[in-house]
Amino acid sequence: MFVLAHAGNRAQHALPTAACSHVVRAECSGTPWANYALVSVGNRRRTGGHRLNFVAACASSIAETPRLVLGLDIGTSGVKVGLVDEAGCVLFSAYSVIERSASALDRIDQDPGSHADPGVSEQRPQDWLLAVQKVISESKAFISQNVACRPSGIVVTGHMQDLILVGQDGEILLGGVSIMYDDTRAREQAAELSRRLGQVVSASDLLPKLMYAKEHGPDRGLQRVQHALFGAHDYVCFILSGGRRAVSDIVTLCTTGLLDSEQTDFDYGRMAAALQMQVDTLREIMPEIVSPHDPIGTVAADVALGLFSWPELAQLPVYHALGDAGATCFGSGCVSRNDDKLHCYIGTSGWIGGSFPVLPPLGDLPSRDEETSPASTVFELAHPDDETSIVLASMTTAGGAFAWACEMFGIPPSKGSLEAATQSRPGAGDVLFLPYIRGERCPFRDSGASGAFLNLRATTTRADMLRACMEGVAFNFRAVFEALQARTGSLIDSKERLRLVGGGAVSALWADIISATLNTELEVLDDPGLVAIKGAAYCVFGSNRQLSKVERDVESSFFAGTHTIVPKAAWVHIYDARYKAFIEAKNKM
Repeated sequence: MFVLAHAGNRAQHALPTAACSHVVRAECSGTPWANYALVSVGNRRRTGGHRLNFVAACASSIAETPRLVLGLDIGTSGVKVGLVDEAGCVLFSAYSVIERSASALDRIDQDPGSHADPGVSEQRPQDWLLAVQKVISESKAFISQNVACRPSGIVVTGHMQDLILVGQDGEILLGGVSIMYDDTRAREQAAELSRRLGQVVSASDLLPKLMYAKEHGPDRGLQRVQHALFGAHDYVCFILSGGRRAVSDIVTLCTTGLLDSEQTDFDYGRMAAALQMQVDTLREIMPEIVSPHDPIGTVAADVALGLFSWPELAQLPVYHALGDAGATCFGSGCVSRNDDKLHCYIGTSGWIGGSFPVLPPLGDLPSRDEETSPASTVFELAHPDDETSIVLASMTTAGGAFAWACEMFGIPPSKGSLEAATQSRPGAGDVLFLPYIRGERCPFRDSGASGAFLNLRATTTRADMLRACMEGVAFNFRAVFEALQARTGSLIDSKERLRLVGGGAVSALWADIISATLNTELEVLDDPGLVAIKGAAYCVFGSNRQLSKVERDVESSFFAGTHTIVPKAAWVHIYDARYKAFIEAKNKM
């Protein structure tokens, strides 16, 4: 059971909210429980294997549980930081764009100047660290002026399904790059595995990527690999720990295709056969699977001083959160299988999903002929509760498609450029956009799929094309939602609310387009771009979801702050017709 413990009873560990009241009131007006914390005085049964034991902070260890955390979200386009208290109040936030130091022709398998494989997608982890440095510096400036708001922990989430190979002394192999989640160059390796295993293997899965790196990378044979990491937050936590901890989380690893059928540990036998490596060698380089509730260690002193010039960070506990899909799900309030809501995320990629009871199996994995079955393209990720799954229908490119269009037009992908599309009317002058510029994974799997603008005329304007881009992404959201319905069946009927989150949710126009396309009301969070940070913080603070009324009140404050978008009736009719044209065009392409 749970009891309420007032902060006054543990003042040495509590955030003195009055000292930060000018900030707290701006973000958390109306929050009734800011001075309280939930203390568990009961036990939750342990789960098997490496599944997470997601418990609330026990009374015996309350002194070890942070009351205020500094959250980092390592995104594809930039890094966010947020200072979050246990009531979900964001006291401070900052953002830094990831400046790409690598040219588009920097490839691990090609000479400079050669034609780039369209499936290649890379970033340099060093660029992530530079952005982390910038937001940590801004955090330091804020906290130096608000000393009572010093965090008692750092939690990190980030994008998943990447391949970061680390050598001796922390060297990034593969020419210093991370092979990103949407990289599909390993098409031949995926096809070989599909034939060998008799099941669909995607080119974006990690086993084909590892095979490709072994066959074509500068470090062929993978002999120099000390650690294989699979998420941006894996790497940042590795750095924060001073290179002492190479870890990952179960949600991130569920996206890799490297786990066994129970999703509790790596499938070392299959990996060893595919890579022609010894199981013992693979065990040495695979990351440890950790819980987001337990610190992996502390910030190394040399990192605090040398990387961040902030010695006070030294010895601060570091928490490895769930990957961005899990953190976003939780930060949207979709924590329990009994929740009545889903979330729609618009970041560089995009998805619709939530927490569901563990779904019945589809049967044998689909054959190659069934590769485009919508239900089979839905992700089912492990949840800290072993009776629950995080179920996502996830498209490869959402906001990234709009950013690409802006780049083509030579304009920055900002909120202003989002609203520039308002100069075009619903239907975008009959222009259709297929957002498959980096292939697609849901509602169909095709790493070679291409995007397209259709119905261009001499009268087509830039605003028409920008709006068509937004509409095309919205139409694809409707398609992935139908895939989610096909996979979850009647279970989805209990999900009566849909929350719009992610950076794209700041656009009122995009929210209106998505609402009308889905013909449903949307709840837009007041801080939609910070949901992953709030979800990561929620993981640290902990909850076993067996909630009394008082605890539900606290939780409602953690996820509070929404306004509702109602579908525009005239747009619903237009987008119904446009969606049919979109599906017809997709099928023809």
